[in-house]
Amino acid sequence: MKIGILTFHWATNYGAIFQSYALQTYLSEQGNSVDIINYKPSSGDNNICYIIKHPSLWKNYRRIWAQKKKERLLVPFREKKLDMTDRYYTTKELNRVAEKYDVLISGSDQVLSPSFTLYGECGKMSSAYWLGFGDKKQKRLGYAVSFGCEKYPENATSVVKPLVNGFDAIGVREQTGLQILDQLGYRGQKNV
Repeated sequence: MKIGILTFHWATNYGAIFQSYALQTYLSEQGNSVDIINYKPSSGDNNICYIIKHPSLWKNYRRIWAQKKKERLLVPFREKKLDMTDRYYTTKELNRVAEKYDVLISGSDQVLSPSFTLYGECGKMSSAYWLGFGDKKQKRLGYAVSFGCEKYPENATSVVKPLVNGFDAIGVREQTGLQILDQLGYRGQKNV
């Protein structure tokens, strides 16, 4: 089976990278062909041009600089251990990649957080981690997802209600995740 994983593999966070690697490794060992779909909006780069365009980030310069140093240490691991696709910057671009997979997996981490959903693509809405792209022929799974909140905000709820039932099954990290799925009207298989 050909499986594509969308996750925060690009986060400057050891846990995010290791869980990406662990899931990919496990699924590969089960005889599947597995890719990390390299979706990362340009706002995730925090490059100098982005920082100049967003003066509010200037006050966080030291934190951003420290993160850049940490990121340089993580890049070789990603390049060596993660089987990644070409990079995609927008949900719209993901339409081109969906047809290559039998199964799409979103998760782990806070991939379904309202803040990323509403503002994740350079301040604009992103349905990428809701797997809101492609022709919907693939099986779509949520793996150990977290919403990063206990109640989904109303302004984000209206955006994701049409997307949530595109998942065949969703596993959540927290008990409150089950309540959020109920709030969103999810009718598929769910568990903690």
